[in-house]
Amino acid sequence: ADARTGRVIASSVENSVFRYPDSASARAGIVAVSQKLAMSRIGIVGVGGTGGYILDQIVKTPVKEIHLFDGDDFKRHNAFRAPGAASLETLQRRPKKVDYFHEMYDPMRMGIVCHPYHLDENNIAELAGFDFVFVSVDDGLSRGLICKYLQNAGIPFIDVGMGLEKANGVASLFG
Repeated sequence: ADARTGRVIASSVENSVFRYPDSASARAGIVAVSQKLAMSRIGIVGVGGTGGYILDQIVKTPVKEIHLFDGDDFKRHNAFRAPGAASLETLQRRPKKVDYFHEMYDPMRMGIVCHPYHLDENNIAELAGFDFVFVSVDDGLSRGLICKYLQNAGIPFIDVGMGLEKANGVASLFG
């Protein structure tokens, strides 16, 4: 038996985060490489345009828990920057971004934990104990607070993101 039978079955691997087996890694012969990503807890702070695409890749790895931090609602402009395609009905509901992405990826995997609020000086310690954190927020003060906390706590992280801005009639790209 191999991953090319065409049948889709529920995962029978004990303690798997996936609801059905990862046949992509099996087909590519990279199961051992994929297992190197089996960390306990990864955080994604900010699941907008950049964070949504980070999540789209991370959900397909065997990370046990993926924690999403974002207090914003998922609005129409977010739909044009996020992976997938939000329905009109979804946009009219205006779910929190974290809840929208949980709903989107829950059929594939377990272990997505939603935190529908922004991190600040009162709750930044919630990042303690993470194996890795992706910081993809668009607010400079929040970014500074989060990165400083992660550095002081010795938690590895990547600070990433970019945006378009128009100031004094000139469009520019920043990241």
